[in-house]
Amino acid sequence: MRNNKMSREFLLLVLVIAPSIYAVLMWTKMPDIVPVHWNLKGEVDGYGSRHMVLGLTAGLSIFIYALMALIPKLAVRKESFKQLGKTYFKLRVILQLFFAMLSVVIVYSTMNSDTVDIGMLITLCMAVFMILLGNYMGKFRPNYFMGIRTPWTLSNDTVWAKTHRLAGWMWVVGGLITFLVPFAVPASSITLT
Repeated sequence: MRNNKMSREFLLLVLVIAPSIYAVLMWTKMPDIVPVHWNLKGEVDGYGSRHMVLGLTAGLSIFIYALMALIPKLAVRKESFKQLGKTYFKLRVILQLFFAMLSVVIVYSTMNSDTVDIGMLITLCMAVFMILLGNYMGKFRPNYFMGIRTPWTLSNDTVWAKTHRLAGWMWVVGGLITFLVPFAVPASSITLT
């Protein structure tokens, strides 16, 4: 049991450390001043130092890891986490993977801001996140931490199960559509006002 928990935590730690390793490896290729913010059209509208990018990639991953590790210990209803079983660990992996992908996209985009469509890359990251989360949503058991927590779903296990099965399918389909849209619709045809 202990080895299993250690190997699961090791996987999460790899997802925490990998974006920072990538940022360090790309350090010499980054200019001193790099893009750090893009508007809705994907145009750079904020600059910062490469130190800021390294801090952001490392800090974000560490924060998400620590937060998700502490939540079960600080929760008022700890029994709610026991009901989740391995599903909570899978949620942690999905969140950590999502933030790792975002961190890599940010570092990559800082070095290639003229040629990279940051909007498309972030949209693809969001799509993968939606598909993965939707895939596990149907496995959520009634709890007070994650899922669709309404008085109706929390008071009836059947309503909870049906709601989360449907929501899971909707997230997967929405993620697939989100993944395909950047390839099907040219960015120049989308107007933001």
